[in-house]
Amino acid sequence: MIAFYDIETKYNPNHAGWNDYEAMGISAIAIQKMTNNMVLRETFDLDSLHEMVKYVGNPKHLIGFNNNRFDDNLLYHFLKKQEKISEEDTSFMLKSFDILSSLENVTGIKYVTNLDDLCQATIGEGKGEIDGSMVPELYERGEIEKIKEYCQDDVNVMRKTFMFGAKYGYVLIPPNKGDMFGDLYLKIEVNWSELI
Repeated sequence: MIAFYDIETKYNPNHAGWNDYEAMGISAIAIQKMTNNMVLRETFDLDSLHEMVKYVGNPKHLIGFNNNRFDDNLLYHFLKKQEKISEEDTSFMLKSFDILSSLENVTGIKYVTNLDDLCQATIGEGKGEIDGSMVPELYERGEIEKIKEYCQDDVNVMRKTFMFGAKYGYVLIPPNKGDMFGDLYLKIEVNWSELI
């Protein structure tokens, strides 16, 4: 079993501070577990971290996008504050795999793409109508279900893109906005099949 995940904060990290996890908070954690081509989806919040840990279980890998720099640290910060959650319970964090880091290692380009561009170029699907910058406003208005839906949409296209890469051995990145590659799409070879 492999698992995919994404986190949405309550407040904009640009305003709260990228290292101030308490100020950012967590509004939603979307997880999709995949086993035998069956996908199970659940969404959690800060009040249900214990249930989230039980749900994640012991995946072969926990896969995200830019999670090495952000999501993993944010999640671990709040997990270690939970009295009912032990270090052993959080061992699944050690199996973290970051799609963005993998692409950076292959291309040698830092922040080579964002998730939406990667998914649009590779599978022809984007993250949906809501933009991540809208999440703090949705949270302020109490529209938590919309945030959860957006978070699951992110995980859904991330999972599909990862599985495409695992099956075909490559993903596509759209033209660089700085004209480094003109209007050519970059075909990035990946060896993700070994993670399944």
